[in-house]
Amino acid sequence: MISANMPQARDLTIGQTDYSPLPKSSPVQYVQKDYIANLLGQTAKANRAVLSTMRLMHAHDLPVQVPENITLDRFAELGSSDPDVAWPIFQALWKELTSSPKEDSAVSSSKPEENPFRRPPILLALDNVSHIMTTTRYQTVDKKGKLRPIHAHDLSIVRHFVDHLSGEKALRNGGLVLAATSESEHAKSDALEVGIKIAEARQNKSKAQNLDDFWDPYKFIDRRSLDSLRTVDVIKLNGLTRQEARTVMEYWAGSGMLRGTVVEEFVVEKWTLAGGGIVGELEKAVVRMRV
Repeated sequence: MISANMPQARDLTIGQTDYSPLPKSSPVQYVQKDYIANLLGQTAKANRAVLSTMRLMHAHDLPVQVPENITLDRFAELGSSDPDVAWPIFQALWKELTSSPKEDSAVSSSKPEENPFRRPPILLALDNVSHIMTTTRYQTVDKKGKLRPIHAHDLSIVRHFVDHLSGEKALRNGGLVLAATSESEHAKSDALEVGIKIAEARQNKSKAQNLDDFWDPYKFIDRRSLDSLRTVDVIKLNGLTRQEARTVMEYWAGSGMLRGTVVEEFVVEKWTLAGGGIVGELEKAVVRMRV
């Protein structure tokens, strides 16, 4: 599987990344070339073991010369080294990864994993999705000459993610589009909150699945963001129970990662400090202790 991860959506919307209008886009979209160049570099680094065995399948009209038979990791690095060509190379790379693989019977019949034109599933992920379900701190001048905020969905890389999250565009070789949210470090987005409630109602087969069941029709809601959430599924992640936390601590103690005695008072204290059993916080509070 190939992973493409945007670890913090906040970085895309707070106005600290350079942006410029995307030529010939209608309606106008804005490209954040430095961010995309960094994303290409991180994607190449994280997936080098797989991308280095795959090669370009198509000819692309790009503003830079591309060597023949270039591997996909080197192709991604080509875009990461020059922000001015990062977006067209990102688009070309994505086309490569979502294309139907060429069949090479001489290769695929013996060792399919060595076929340079195979295309594995993709994990497309973004953390703190609430930040892209509202307007950003970027601004543009409207037709009346007034400044107005740019909606997050008008950012090219955000539009790319949202199109796949909503199902408007598909991962042709399979995969998963994952948008994570949390109660901490999030942006206020009524559309996201309502979208999650509607999705949960649909999954629970509740009769209340319409917008009017969750939102006052006379109040404004960002329909653009809400519409992008119409087909999503919701999975809630909860912390460990105290008994589950105790079991994990006993495993750590038995494996030598925790030097101490796992008693009830110890479990309750660390479980509470870990925010009610958040595994990562529990590990920080327990495994790294020196008793």
